[in-house]
Parts: sequence; structure tokens; C-alpha cells
Amino acid sequence: MRITPNPVTINSGSRTPVLLTAMFAGAGLHDAAPTGAVTFSAPTGTFSGQSCSTATDVLTCTVSYTPSGTLSPGTYNNYLSAAIAAVGDYQSGVGYSALKVTR
Repeated sequence: MRITPNPVTINSGSRTPVLLTAMFAGAGLHDAAPTGAVTFSAPTGTFSGQSCSTATDVLTCTVSYTPSGTLSPGTYNNYLSAAIAAVGDYQSGVGYSALKVTR
């Protein structure tokens, strides 16, 4: 699984929303896409407008992330995450993206 963009780049003090996309792949074309609940999280900021869709064996979820505007410039590794719950034959899992705050 992966989150794009990675890293997410924002300006210091920004509260401008950024669109994130998380993709969770199944085991192959003959298997259905994962169906577990997807949760986005980060230590700061808020998420809104989450929507998910499936195509062949891939579950794709998008969400708008609004930064808090309080982080100092720098790169915060594994700051944003997207987790999927276990359902049926699929185990739970999590993907990460870094957050890069520029001056």
C-alpha cells in the first residue's frame, strides 16, 4: 500500500488543504479489492471528504488533509498514515507519507 504524494510538501504556516490518495492492492487480478475500513491519521491537522472506490484488485481512497499551520520547517517522516482494517482473507495494514514543511 502507498500514499501519494510522498512527501507531502507544504509551506510553513499553511492551512491550505492537500489531496492525498491511498492505494491498497489485493493479491492479484483474480482476487477482489480489499474492503476493510480505511482510516487516515496524523499528529496534527484534520482530514475531510474521504471517498473510496475499487477497480479490479485495488482499493483507492482519497481525502483532503488540512495542515494545522503550527509545524516548524523540516521533514517529518511517516507523519501521515492510512490504515486498513482486516476483513476476510486480508490482514490489516498501514502506509505512510512524510510531511515536508518549507519556509
